[in-house]
Amino acid sequence: MTRHIALLRAINVGRGRQVPMKDLSALFASFGARDVITYIQSGNVVFTPPPKGAPSTNKLAAAIEARFGFAVPVVLSSHAHMVETFEHNPFLERGEDRKLAHVAFLSGTPKITAGKALDVGARSPGDEGVLRGDVLYLHLANGAGKSKVSADWLDRALSVTATVRNWNTVEKLVELSGPS
Repeated sequence: MTRHIALLRAINVGRGRQVPMKDLSALFASFGARDVITYIQSGNVVFTPPPKGAPSTNKLAAAIEARFGFAVPVVLSSHAHMVETFEHNPFLERGEDRKLAHVAFLSGTPKITAGKALDVGARSPGDEGVLRGDVLYLHLANGAGKSKVSADWLDRALSVTATVRNWNTVEKLVELSGPS
């Protein structure tokens, strides 16, 4: 069975949004998930879903809020999708520094019309973005700490839920979600 990755947004940052990874793993196991692995404290959960399939993002978000007391947006990915994302980064293909590469994983494919384009550079000069389906590749030329491209801004601009990961995390999630 294919492995999945749950990407939680904005946990273990600031006061009141603490989620112990042991408790998060147990929550996923309560849904029947097997082989649950968390990666770093920022909300990356790799798991094998139960035979009936992975729980929905809404179900996971509701369970997390009930257990930990605050809302957490969740985006799901499969191992295959993570590999595809990893293999097609347009900024790395042109030789950019991987330390400046990030990916916004989206809850769906945005419906951007011809009259409404996503201009990452206008929001944060020097930064660039390339949207491919439900993934927004980011090149944050001045670093993530100085960028004005936030998940909240992406949510509003694209009308979907976004959660951002740096390139090292994407690479590690590909590795962790692969066949044992």
